[in-house]
Amino acid sequence: MSAEDIARDPQDDPGPVCGSGPLPLEGIRVLDLNSGAAPHCGQFLAVFGAEVVLVEPPSAKASRSDLAWAAFNAGKKSVALDVSTSEGRLRLDELVGTCDVVIDSDRTGISDFDPRAENPSRIHITVSDFGLSGPRAGWTASELVAQAAGGLLYLSGDSDHPPAEVGFPVATSVSGGQAACAVLIALVQRRRTGEGARIDLSRQESVANLQFTNHFTARAFGLRGGRGDAPLTTEKGQIRRRTIWDCADGTVTWNLWTGRGWGRKNIPFFEWLRDEGVPEAEELLARDWDHMDRSELTPELLEHVHRVVGDFFKRNSKAAVKRAALARKLLLYVIHDMRDVATDEQLLDRRAFREIDLPDGKTLPSIGTPVRSSAYSVEVSRHVPAYGEHTKAILEDWAANPAAAPRRVEGASPGHLPLEGLKVLDFCWLVVGPLTTKYLSMFGADVARIEFRGRPCAVRLTGPYPKGRPSMNGGTTFVSINTGKRSVGLDMAHPLARDVLFRMAEKADLITENFTPGVMQRAGLTYEAFRKVRPDTIMMSLSMQGQTGKRAAQPGLGNHLQALCGIDYVTGHPEGLPQGPSGVLPDFLGPWISVTALLAALEHRHRTGEGQYIDISQYEAIMMYMQPLLLEYGLTGVRPERRGNASLTASPHGVYPLRGEDRWIAIEAETDEQWRRMHALLPSESAARFPAELSVEQRIEMRADLDKAIAAWSADHDGEALMTRLQEAGVPAYTVSDGLEVIADPQLEFRDHFVFREHASLGMQAIDAPSFRFDNIEPRFEAGPLYGAQTAEVLEAWLGMDADEMAELIAAEAIVL
Repeated sequence: MSAEDIARDPQDDPGPVCGSGPLPLEGIRVLDLNSGAAPHCGQFLAVFGAEVVLVEPPSAKASRSDLAWAAFNAGKKSVALDVSTSEGRLRLDELVGTCDVVIDSDRTGISDFDPRAENPSRIHITVSDFGLSGPRAGWTASELVAQAAGGLLYLSGDSDHPPAEVGFPVATSVSGGQAACAVLIALVQRRRTGEGARIDLSRQESVANLQFTNHFTARAFGLRGGRGDAPLTTEKGQIRRRTIWDCADGTVTWNLWTGRGWGRKNIPFFEWLRDEGVPEAEELLARDWDHMDRSELTPELLEHVHRVVGDFFKRNSKAAVKRAALARKLLLYVIHDMRDVATDEQLLDRRAFREIDLPDGKTLPSIGTPVRSSAYSVEVSRHVPAYGEHTKAILEDWAANPAAAPRRVEGASPGHLPLEGLKVLDFCWLVVGPLTTKYLSMFGADVARIEFRGRPCAVRLTGPYPKGRPSMNGGTTFVSINTGKRSVGLDMAHPLARDVLFRMAEKADLITENFTPGVMQRAGLTYEAFRKVRPDTIMMSLSMQGQTGKRAAQPGLGNHLQALCGIDYVTGHPEGLPQGPSGVLPDFLGPWISVTALLAALEHRHRTGEGQYIDISQYEAIMMYMQPLLLEYGLTGVRPERRGNASLTASPHGVYPLRGEDRWIAIEAETDEQWRRMHALLPSESAARFPAELSVEQRIEMRADLDKAIAAWSADHDGEALMTRLQEAGVPAYTVSDGLEVIADPQLEFRDHFVFREHASLGMQAIDAPSFRFDNIEPRFEAGPLYGAQTAEVLEAWLGMDADEMAELIAAEAIVL
């Protein structure tokens, strides 16, 4: 069937899809014992229909006043059990005996615990700070320390201050999202083979997954990386490219772009300046930014641009910037605070807010729709359970109605990858979309990546370039982001190529895209069109702000999303500008919700035979991780501000200097016992000034003086030695690892976090592994493809296309190699 044979209403719009069918994980029972290490794992499984039971010891009552606890545990059921008693342990074993999935952590503190001992079809995942194996497996990490150990902290904040903790619990959040993906992969495997799985997830690796482009740059060129405004030394001199700017009533983010495909992005912005009467705009428009390499920027040119742009922004309000950015489709965004988020027209247009009912009777607004599905309604429950609220009901119900034993439905033999046989037609580009399909490929799916040389993926033309120059096959980032995929060179706009795409869609189980909304519609490549050739197709559109709403079509990249959802605003030092991590953090946070949504959709199709359309807004998905800040604003009416590395609940809690330039260590005493152990290591003068008996409240009151004393002590130490001493004493601590240190980290090296594979153009290249390890599933690691290299083999394998037809398509320039 050709594209022209498929009737399409030009007004077709998938709209804010929201189905009403059964959720895909209904009937799956999950026991959540993870003690707060990764609460999103259970929550994500719950929003897709699993019954998630949170087992809470008496000590858990103390954490319930934290808004983060409420945000991340809404939708779960609470069972109060003191597992240190024989009665509590007996009840726990009974619950384990009738569930499908057990989530725990290295903080659970339950000895002789093996949920799979009597039932190997059960899935057991442990989320630990550094993984269950390796030289640092017994070390401990707080949120701050996990950010340091994974390389994220070094890139956060402004370069005039010490590195600053990202202003929301990113390590805790992303490890939970990754854990949910791991559980769903294991559920697919169990359905195919009857086997369960033992899963080992490292929070350090979860964080390392968030900024691996920095690590690859370090490996390629021996560079440490740096914060977003860090000065760069070039042969033209030292330059500092600003990305954060003051405006009349707030801050905005805008980049000066250079290089092929990027430099032209400056033009609409400079046209705005010209239309507003800025005299220097004509000269800036006359420059050939598209053919200017970053190394050609001079300090004088940058200073000139910064002065012109800085003065212009100071004359404009946030509202004026928003209006112009939307009207002109500029890569320019206001840096939102939580007040901006709570009143954002785009979120209101999409009805993204839901209310959450706290156990104390308060009702607060939150983001309730991480995924829009045409098959079922995916919403975070508004109910936050009271302590032990469901104890009696769950103990009685689970005992009376044991979970059905899983059957090996598909008859696959153990040892096969769980997604083998799955075909994915992948239109994704840049980062978040390709990362989503990367994890499908790693676990067995055949991902056919559609590319066109005339409009190459920007990541193909983004460094680092080991051979020193941009080229279609010369960047290391593309190699890892597109692990194991096959590249098909087609001109999507060509009628013959579109015929080929619809023939491929007839064979595809999943169709994925993350273009700006409207691109696929204008090409006639819509869900309604694809569904006519395969009724049970599953299509996912993953965009920055969703498929609907006033700003849906506004273009943007990861750093713009970082501004939009408030990450920039809450990260950094109070006396400095807002400055989230350099790079594109949101693009590395987003895939875990999209992978979870796709795997859940496959489970739904397996149960019902029904396909679906999925609309994911990265903005809304990332706000799931930032719910505590939104709830804080709803509760107090006061927007959360940057705190640097200060904590409201712990002291010491900070980043302290080490011997050497720009060397730091993150240290946190989460408990009074950890403070006493740290106190024993302090020099006598400091130990006398700050007694071991100080309570956490007293230490917080003395924070400024205590931090100065620790900084004076740490500055005389080598980082490795001090970190080891503190960890051996049981104090969470880690050097603030840069890109070079992450690549060489002995724990990551032991766990093979970076896998090396041969690339046809670049030689041996690094691929970052997932943060989770299965006892019976080994992911497939293959270097990302050369452009169009598998066109012939994919078209032959999927469509049975012969050489003559391919030659005709090449001659017609529908296939572009």
